[in-house]
Amino acid sequence: MGKIRNLYKNIKYLLRNRLERQDFLRLSYEDVLENCLYYMPNTDVPRPDMYDVSETLKLLVDTDLSIARYGDGELMIIEGKNIPFQEYDDELAQRLEDIFKKYNDNLLVGIPYVYFYAKYDALLNDSEKSYRCYSIPKLRRNLLSYIDLSTKYCSAEISTLISGSDELYKSFRRIWQDKKIAVVTCKSVWDGVKYNIFDNAKEIQNIWVSNKHAWAENDRVLSEVQKLSKDTLVILMCGPAATVWADDLSKLGYRALDIGHVLKGYDFYMKALPQTAENVNKFYAPD
Repeated sequence: MGKIRNLYKNIKYLLRNRLERQDFLRLSYEDVLENCLYYMPNTDVPRPDMYDVSETLKLLVDTDLSIARYGDGELMIIEGKNIPFQEYDDELAQRLEDIFKKYNDNLLVGIPYVYFYAKYDALLNDSEKSYRCYSIPKLRRNLLSYIDLSTKYCSAEISTLISGSDELYKSFRRIWQDKKIAVVTCKSVWDGVKYNIFDNAKEIQNIWVSNKHAWAENDRVLSEVQKLSKDTLVILMCGPAATVWADDLSKLGYRALDIGHVLKGYDFYMKALPQTAENVNKFYAPD
């Protein structure tokens, strides 16, 4: 009964807002119904088998596998669009698409869990509800054209959650406990944090990239990483370029983790900042 109630709430939200949002006009009633069906288990909609956030983190703690993650931005690049973090580039778009097609035994691939296994959450603000109702259907349709439903994927949300927990961040910290790490990111990310999630690493090196359009530094970054010993764990926090670099570096014998906002997320969590629209928008804006 609870599942039917949640379905009803989603339909009610969509219909209540249909006249207030022009982007609703780009959704057919079939899209609306299908989106609601994704909130219910065992419905006849296409969805891949996936590890949730906790299962994905356990894999990263228990194995030496690398991970490349796809979110809205990576999908938009594949579709030929610019995003705030990265301008469109033909080679980058093709590489992002190819990772789905060319299986890499050393690489976990993360896609948005919420696209396929959403749960109704009455605490979501209007912006988040709007995103789930109007943006996800198109993004999910695009993603389904690239992924292989016979492959099991990881949850990309491991490092985009700002409503983290002690358990979440303790799991992350176990990955690099007493290890040498190299962090590939922009300097302004470090400048903005008080709490360093990597402070339990044995040694930290930094490879700086620009806060936007990091893909332009592809050759230099790969060259600098290859000067490091293979026992160095490479942490990638640099937008869509990180997805491709995780794949490249894993093939070169490095363990590379595309974990996006984890440094900022830990800092946000430790500061106990309220999740206001202003704070959330600032969090996801380019540094």
